[in-house]
Amino acid sequence: MNTFQTHMNQYPAPGIPGAFASDNPHASYVAGEGALITGPDGLVIARFAWVTKGVAANEGTGAPAGFVPRDGQASVVEWLAGDSNTIYPGRECTLMVSGDFWALTTTAATVGQKVFASLTTGE
Repeated sequence: MNTFQTHMNQYPAPGIPGAFASDNPHASYVAGEGALITGPDGLVIARFAWVTKGVAANEGTGAPAGFVPRDGQASVVEWLAGDSNTIYPGRECTLMVSGDFWALTTTAATVGQKVFASLTTGE
């Protein structure tokens, strides 16, 4: 991401990765207050995450536990950084188990297509 605006689009972007894409119902991962924290590598927003013993990570095995939403969990702590998509290690976090979200893909996608998460990055 850029730290200073370098261009202006004619129309606003339809969405930001990790943000809600609709007003349809959505549900979060049930963990209890403060019971779900980020692992030693933190969590990247707009990626899938796996949970082991209350610790969430962008890597794992089997089906992911949820999707990391953009809901104000990330902190900008890097000196002179303009933005951050990382929830830092040891912080409380939220995962979504259902809902419509904006996400980036490295390949072409069509409406109704299944998506798969990388077991090593959560992308």
